[in-house]
Amino acid sequence: MARLLHIPILITIHILLGKKASFPYGLAFGLDTWEIAIIVILTDFAEIPFYRWLITGAFDSIKPLRWLHRKLDHRESAFAQRRFYKWFMHAGTLGVFILVIIPGAGGVQTGTLLSHALHLSTRWANIVLAIGSIIGCLVFVGGAEGVLALIGR
Repeated sequence: MARLLHIPILITIHILLGKKASFPYGLAFGLDTWEIAIIVILTDFAEIPFYRWLITGAFDSIKPLRWLHRKLDHRESAFAQRRFYKWFMHAGTLGVFILVIIPGAGGVQTGTLLSHALHLSTRWANIVLAIGSIIGCLVFVGGAEGVLALIGR
């Protein structure tokens, strides 16, 4: 029962800080790497349409979400100036996929911003983001399992 209480916190940490924080949190509180992976993937799947709607301004009538929309627009324009981001833009769909997979590169939120900037169709972007989320999560599972094996846990 106590483990179940950590799931909403894990989801919140994942939304705010990504996999790099949600995996250590889940492991610290006794969740299995595969349990964490399932929660993270389901959260990512829920985030994909939310961020897409947020970017398009669908929630602008709700003041806190309007603020978040402006913040994402600012983030997109700031990213557009970085050489790192320009490479992903040049790579197109593959760039979106890689951006979601690479630990610490941005995940689903940044991948959704990039797919929007590239004008990918919603259906294609959702597929690329979902597959990237799954593979990115598997990268974290492998890393976490490796670290746990090294420390003898």
